[in-house]
Amino acid sequence: MEAAFISLLINKLAQVAFNQAQSRCSQILLQHTTPPLDQIHARVRRITDEFIVMKAFLEGSNWFTIAATNKPLEAWIEQVRKVAFEIEDIIDEYLYLVGRQRERTWKNCLMAPSDLCFNLAKAWRGIDSRLEKMEKDLSELSSRRDRFGITISGNEDGVKNSERDTHHYRAYSPMLNDEDDLVGIEVNKSKLLSWLTNADTCRKMTAIAVWGMGGHGKTTLVANVYRNNTVKSHFDCQVWVTVSQTYSVLEELLRIMIKEIFKGKEDLVPNGITTMQRLELFDIIKESLQLKRYIIVLDDVWHVDLCNHISRAFIDSNNGSRLIITTRMHEVARIASDEHIMKLQQLNEKDAWTLFCKKAFRRENNKDCPKELEDYIGRILNKCQGSPLAIVAIGSLLSFKEKSQTEWKKVYDNLQWEFENNPALDKVKSILNLSFNDLPYYLKNCFVYCSIFPEDYLINRKKLIRLWVAEGFVEAKSKNRSMEEEAEGYLAELVDRSMLQVVNRNAFGRLQTFKLHDVVRE
Repeated sequence: MEAAFISLLINKLAQVAFNQAQSRCSQILLQHTTPPLDQIHARVRRITDEFIVMKAFLEGSNWFTIAATNKPLEAWIEQVRKVAFEIEDIIDEYLYLVGRQRERTWKNCLMAPSDLCFNLAKAWRGIDSRLEKMEKDLSELSSRRDRFGITISGNEDGVKNSERDTHHYRAYSPMLNDEDDLVGIEVNKSKLLSWLTNADTCRKMTAIAVWGMGGHGKTTLVANVYRNNTVKSHFDCQVWVTVSQTYSVLEELLRIMIKEIFKGKEDLVPNGITTMQRLELFDIIKESLQLKRYIIVLDDVWHVDLCNHISRAFIDSNNGSRLIITTRMHEVARIASDEHIMKLQQLNEKDAWTLFCKKAFRRENNKDCPKELEDYIGRILNKCQGSPLAIVAIGSLLSFKEKSQTEWKKVYDNLQWEFENNPALDKVKSILNLSFNDLPYYLKNCFVYCSIFPEDYLINRKKLIRLWVAEGFVEAKSKNRSMEEEAEGYLAELVDRSMLQVVNRNAFGRLQTFKLHDVVRE
């Protein structure tokens, strides 16, 4: 994470260099009362050079695990972090002052010289003094690193491998078929399809519950069935609402349901639903579903009360309508009858192995595991406890590594380190934490930025790419690629590493919307 932050800081320092050409007004007013601006810019250039070296030292390595047994390195990294944060604050203040000066014209400066000269000059002196201290601190950090022989082994190879794999990935990732990654769902899929389409034998509106631990594939299974052509042709109306743990206002959920019911027919949505009360919203839903065979999915439900309240909106026309609830909570699942409760178990050994190989060896022609790596796969899968989310995460991580015992031993040792040093995390979350730590430095800020969106929020590709570029997270690596094209590659790699879940693709397979899995967010 430190390398990612330093990369962002270098971008800010570059802004300082870009703004060196100050207005004539600023130069004249400040030349006698502050250190020359050239002196400040020179300090910034020297600081930038130091950070470029530190970034190269940190990026692409597994320093987060090495530091656990290398106390000098751990202490040095902590000192780098503190200095970097302090310099970021100084640079933010610098850019603010530049903006203030540019807002003033030469005439303004002459009319209000005392206010401008005194306040801005004082601020510039403060910045110069703080930068001088930071420059000394950085110089001491570099000397300390050399004096105590602080090093990180394996750094160079890590950078080369990461860059090579990323380049290979960008050529094909937009056309990935997500359905190919579904393993071990056929029995449950067949049963769920039967429950949904047996309208001749069960005409009453029926509640179905799919429950299990986080990361066991509840939403994946239900979404796969929901999109099935048989289901689409069987029901007159399909509604999917993600509830999540952050649910608080029933009326808002009802409004979302109404918008889903009228999806594609937005002009028919009743006016004023944003101010309607609960009973009015109930009536609209009932009237809209009257005589229709519908399927409604409430995904990620945490509270029984929600089911009891919202069920008042559903009308039973005795035509085989269905309600599906996905939940981690057994008490929520019990709103369905026993014969319509499906508990998802962990993957069996065979399915776990198949899913892992599909992810870890996706770049290989036959996706088979080399004999010399089978022992490591067995040990890694034992840590995953049959969780599809954990298997997909660690398999995706290993798809970026060389297929050698040496490289896979490093990953296994890092995984073992996560378990031993993060006892508060369960095994699935420890694996996800390792996946985050293994991200290249340039992806970490981009990934963390995704957490600003609400839980289960559908993130738009174009919107996120532009936000990343605006925040300065994207580095221009080629004159032939725009910043947005580079950001598109970042996004594709995060998907390939299974850090982001694809929700929708267009007809050509290009990603449109995605989200953070709720377990990843936790």
